[in-house]
Formats: sequence, structure tokens, C-alpha cells
Amino acid sequence: MDIQRSSASRYTKATIAIAAVVLVLSLGLLGPRMAAVLSGGFTRSAPGGAFEYAVHREHGSVEIDVTFSGRGGRADVQRYLEANAARAQALLRSAVGERLRTTITFARPLPAREVEQLLRNAGVEAASYTQVGWTAAGQRMASTIFRDSGATDFDLERAAQEAISSDPAAPDYGATMAGFMVVDGVLTVSEQSLGRLLADPRVYLVDTTAYEVQKLVGVADAAVRLPTPFWDLDWGDR
Repeated sequence: MDIQRSSASRYTKATIAIAAVVLVLSLGLLGPRMAAVLSGGFTRSAPGGAFEYAVHREHGSVEIDVTFSGRGGRADVQRYLEANAARAQALLRSAVGERLRTTITFARPLPAREVEQLLRNAGVEAASYTQVGWTAAGQRMASTIFRDSGATDFDLERAAQEAISSDPAAPDYGATMAGFMVVDGVLTVSEQSLGRLLADPRVYLVDTTAYEVQKLVGVADAAVRLPTPFWDLDWGDR
């Protein structure tokens, strides 16, 4: 199980690979466009301007980073949400049975058991889960848990507890967690899966952009990293 923690600063990250007991700190104020340039990609705007993307090709594999258009302000995010809603309805009419990489953002932090039940009912195969909360100093933070696809004894509630550092020297020591806000994974397009998530009031965004951007790039199996506005949503009181 790998765990990634992010501090309240949107672009300040601390990544922790638990299995290797390696701590890597990456500090900076890099926007998504600059990050794409530094990683070797060239940022392009999608037709209609609903999102931007950068393509990275290496050793035969293709990775695509999707970001909100422009500066990622409220209007940019709203345009992204509307494009996703329209695309999702189109997929339910024309792409039933197809596999879809997705990032699901919840409207509010959810407890582990509720997340697991929600995903199980919708047939989502989760790859990672991001919980949110506050450091002991009161700063917003996020912690991402990556699930091994072959694991048979995975327990999200236990993993959530283990994700918070017990080292007093760590920045998230003594953190207070509100619940889970984001899940990355795969679903099969259907009313029982995508349709159920779209109708669930606990779900803020079911991202369907991967379907479009893979076709734009012409690589159906490209790995796609999708943005999420969870930092700007209400996490409740500490």
C-alpha cells in the first residue's frame, strides 16, 4: 500500500511510499501548465475549450495529464463540470459496456465504509482513495492511499488510520481527518454504474474526460490523470 500526502498548499506535496519507507518532499508553486512543460509534455486545448491536456510518450507507453482550462478558476471548473455532465449522458446512450477510467469527487467527505458501499453498488474498481482533513496546526491536507489491484485483504478503514503519520516530526502528525473526497478507478459504462453515480447526491463529479482525450490522442489504453476540484469544496468543520 502506497500513501501520498498533500499539504494545504495546492502545489506543495509530500509523497510517502510506505512499502519502501521512502519519504520524498517536493515543494514549489508550479501551476498545471508549467508542470506539464517541465515533465516533457506540450499542453493543448481540447475542442470546445472544456479542458487542456499534455501527452507524454516514453518507451512505448502513453500518459495524458488533463487540467482545467485557463487558470482553473471557478468559471473554468464550471465549464469542465458541464462538459462532463453532457458527455456522461452521451456515453449512457452510445457507449454502454465500455470501460472508463474515472476520477470521482464527492460533494462532502465520506467515511470509509460508506465509500466502499457506494463503489461496490456502482461496480467501480478503485485504484486510489484520497482522504482530507487538517494538520494539527489547522492547515488543510490530503492523504492518498493506492490500492494494489491484486490485494484480497484490503481494508480501507484500516488503511485510512495507517495513512496518518505517527512520527511527531512529520507535518501531518496529529492530523484530524474528515473523510474521503476522491476516488480514482475504472467503471463499465451502464445505468447501473455511471448512471447510478450521476444520480447520487453524494457525488459531485464523475469524470468522463478520459473517454474523450484518449480518442483525441488516438491511444485507447493511454493512462489518464484527471483533475479534481476537491480542494475548493466544503470539508465541514474540523
